[in-house]
Amino acid sequence: MRYLSLFSGAGGGDLAMQHLLGFRCVGYVEYEDYCQRVIRQRIEDGLLDPAPIFGDIRAFNSEGYAESYQGMVDLITGGFPCQPFSVAGKQRGHQDERNMWPETIECIRIVRPRYAFLENVPGLLSASGDPGEWDMDETPADNFRYFGTILRDISNAGYWFRYRPLGTRHLFGKRGLRRDRIWILAFRDRIDVERLWIQKRIHLKIKFRSTKKPPYLLDVKTPWLVAHNWGRREPYGVSECMDRLKAIGNAQVPIVAATAFRILAGQ
Repeated sequence: MRYLSLFSGAGGGDLAMQHLLGFRCVGYVEYEDYCQRVIRQRIEDGLLDPAPIFGDIRAFNSEGYAESYQGMVDLITGGFPCQPFSVAGKQRGHQDERNMWPETIECIRIVRPRYAFLENVPGLLSASGDPGEWDMDETPADNFRYFGTILRDISNAGYWFRYRPLGTRHLFGKRGLRRDRIWILAFRDRIDVERLWIQKRIHLKIKFRSTKKPPYLLDVKTPWLVAHNWGRREPYGVSECMDRLKAIGNAQVPIVAATAFRILAGQ
C-alpha cells in the first residue's frame, strides 16, 4: 500500500507505517527544517523510504503538488499540529493560527485516497479544556466543540470513519509514558475497511531500552531521536537540543501508531 505522509515530524509514524505495517511512502510533507533534516538522514540510513520532502502543507495544496498525487496513493497519514487543542496550551482550536485541520481535510479532498489515518491529542475532544475520563462508546461526538467539526468534515468529504484513544500506557501499563492520543481511520467505502489487511508482519526487531534518562523509549535497532543533555536548556545559544526535544514531544510512538491502525482496521 502506498501512502502520503503529512506532518511527518521526525518520522515516528513513518517507521510504523513502513516497518511495522509494510506500507510504502511516496511523499513527506513537513514544515520544520530540523525534522526535514532528520527525515533525509533516515532515508540515507535506509530506515525510511526515499521520497520527495515538501514543506508547508498550504503551498503543497495550493501549488498543485497535492493534485499530482491523485491516483498515486491509497492512504494519507497525518498528525496535524496538536498545539491548538492540547490541554497544556490555551485550546483556542479553530481560532489558533497553527490549526492545520482545514489544510489536512483539503489535502484529503484533493488526493482522494481510499483511507486516511489521523492522530491528535485527547484535548481535541474537550469542550471544557480537561478531557478527564471519557468512554468513546458512550460519548456523542457532536458534544465536542471542534472534534464534531472534524468528523463532519470527514463525512462531508465522502468518508466513513472510526476513532478511539490509544497511548503507550494502554500497551505497556505503568511502564509507559502516558502520551495518550486520539486516532481516526477514515475510509471511502464501508467495504474498503473490511478488505484492509496488513501486508507484512513485524519484521523489525523491537526492544525497550530501560534507562533513567529518558525512561522506556521505544528503540528500533538504532537510537532514534534521543537527545543528549535530556531535558536541559543549553545556555550557549545552540538550539539543536531544543529542536530535538520538540521533535520528540511531537513524535508518534511507532508501536502505538501501528497498533492503533490495526485496531481501527479490524485486524
